[in-house]
Amino acid sequence: MEKIKILSDNRNFYKNDEVVDVADLIRSYCDCTNDNGLKDWLQKIPIPSAVDFIAKAWGIEYKYI
Repeated sequence: MEKIKILSDNRNFYKNDEVVDVADLIRSYCDCTNDNGLKDWLQKIPIPSAVDFIAKAWGIEYKYI
């Protein structure tokens, strides 16, 4: 499974330089919404697109490792 390194997080949920499994990131985002259409969409699109969407929504800067 792919992992990302958090470079910055506007919400201060993730620490700088924390390594996060992308599946966990997507799961965390899905757990925070009641929008089933959004959850389904995030599960169907390519993983890099889902990660980018979530990063923009949560104010996260990251890089793949």
